[in-house]
Amino acid sequence: MGFISQYGTQITIYSWQIVGIIVALLAFYFGQYTGASMNPARTFGPNVVSGKLIKFPKFSLSTIIGGIIAAFLSKIVNTSNQA
Repeated sequence: MGFISQYGTQITIYSWQIVGIIVALLAFYFGQYTGASMNPARTFGPNVVSGKLIKFPKFSLSTIIGGIIAAFLSKIVNTSNQA
């Protein structure tokens, strides 16, 4: 959403479509690994109830690593845009 909000109203008109396409692509490509779940909090409950907690640490760790990578990339992109 940072990309969408950064470039004004021309892109924000289509932001709901961009987000929808991104979510659909993520579910399509990574659904076989995560069951199309992109939210660790939402995944935790069903894993506890079903007793499948063995996959949860890997899923949570990959989410944290992805967030850290995204933060670094965002900082790099935003720094280069200001120069």
